[in-house]
Amino acid sequence: MTRLRPPTGLYLAIIITGLIGANPARAVFTTTGVYDNPNNGNVVDVSATSDAGEQISLSSFTTLMDLAYQADAGGVIDFDNGTLTGPDTIDANLGISQAKSITITDATIGTLQHTNPSSAISGSGSMRKTLSSFAFDRNDFRFDFAASDNVVAVGATILSQFTLGQPVGNVWGIVRYDDATSSQSVTDFIENSTSGDDTFWGFQAPAGKFITKFELLVTNDKWAHLDDLGVVLAFTPPPVTGDLDGDGFVGINDLNIVLKVWNETVNDDHKADPSGDNFVGIDDLNIVLGNWNGGIPPVSTSTVPEPGTSAVALLIGTFMATRRKC
Repeated sequence: MTRLRPPTGLYLAIIITGLIGANPARAVFTTTGVYDNPNNGNVVDVSATSDAGEQISLSSFTTLMDLAYQADAGGVIDFDNGTLTGPDTIDANLGISQAKSITITDATIGTLQHTNPSSAISGSGSMRKTLSSFAFDRNDFRFDFAASDNVVAVGATILSQFTLGQPVGNVWGIVRYDDATSSQSVTDFIENSTSGDDTFWGFQAPAGKFITKFELLVTNDKWAHLDDLGVVLAFTPPPVTGDLDGDGFVGINDLNIVLKVWNETVNDDHKADPSGDNFVGIDDLNIVLGNWNGGIPPVSTSTVPEPGTSAVALLIGTFMATRRKC
């Protein structure tokens, strides 16, 4: 009679894998590509950050998020579709295909709590810090990212809540990078209200750096609710019409490129000739002005009001007079 041999290590591993699955199920949040979608519920009332330095405004972050999501390199966690993997960990799938996953840890003492406040800015889910410990920073949010995830932008909103007669108070927004440097903190005061003052903070990393920590530090010792945590990984945005210098934004640098060779005949594919007619003139100027402030402002660049017709005429006239003197 043939006796069956007990399974060897390799076969045993295969049997166990088949029984429990190669990738055991875990709680993961799905993400969206829209930050502050007014069709989902409440809306953000205030942007504490603007397009200056290493900050990014709500409007620019919304545009960037849409591009990143389409490129499978970003997503907005609205806390409506998923549950916490653990008390200090958020797992999320990013991008339109939900193929890229990221694990975010909360580095504060105390724990996260998945909750459903009445004023979430999208849907009904949000995140808050429990008050179960007596640590001084228990209502702060400190999200850690792995340097290998290449996080280049983050954004989140602290909700305004009626909390036992006291406002949420001053909130500081800070980011830290993989080279141990940090951004300048941005502070905003959140009123005691359920009808307004939901406040957004957003940051983008300078070229060559990645964000490893995003902090929102709350002064008052009250429950603080955070909603719609957005994360953008490094990716190459599609070209922007009118962006002649290739920085992903249409502004004064692109206008200067046109003016530098104004009224000149140029070779094919010259960057000052977006119209492609081998002559730098009004058609090229109109392409730049027609897309003014388009794209995402790079770090340390602010949006500039579009020049009026008279201002452009004066600028061109002054520029040409200067050229004739040279």
